[in-house]
Parts: sequence; C-alpha cells; structure tokens
Amino acid sequence: MLYVTPRDGSAIDLAGLPEILRSRLPGYAVPRFLRVGQATSLTGTFKYQKSQLKTDAYDISNFDDDIFFLAPASNKFVKMTVDLRKQIDNGEVRL
Repeated sequence: MLYVTPRDGSAIDLAGLPEILRSRLPGYAVPRFLRVGQATSLTGTFKYQKSQLKTDAYDISNFDDDIFFLAPASNKFVKMTVDLRKQIDNGEVRL
C-alpha cells in the first residue's frame, strides 16, 4: 500500500500514476492499494506510525481516507468499495 497526503488539499493525478509506478518500480513493488489521507500519526522522529496503517489495512469502514485499488491487469486505480473489498477477501479478485 502507498500512503500519500496531498499538499494543501491538491488533487492527485490518478490517471497517470500507474504508468509512472510501473515504469520506475519492479513489478513486485508496485503498490496494489493507494490510501489518500489528510494526516496520520507520527513518531517522535517524524516517521509514520506504520503499525496503525497495517492494522487499518484496506478496510474502508475503519477510517475516512479514500483507498484505491490497482488490479494487476488494470491500468487505473479504482475507488475501494465494500463490495470490492469482499471480492478481494474472498479471492474473486486477485492481487
């Protein structure tokens, strides 16, 4: 999962992001999930508290952030829904 916080409420260009990620990262490192948040907890050394992010995972009922899913064969991020989450959890949609 890639966690981003936009600067000053600016929008993220989701249309071109998969192509950029695939051109700059090996296939196994391309994130399947993108979480767009406003703020997250930081440690005393200004690092993300990853333990809370791992606990939240991609369950959209736990928080207000937007989560997007990049299917392996797809070239675009789609917004995570409850139905899509169930399909992923049941193995109907492959990661």
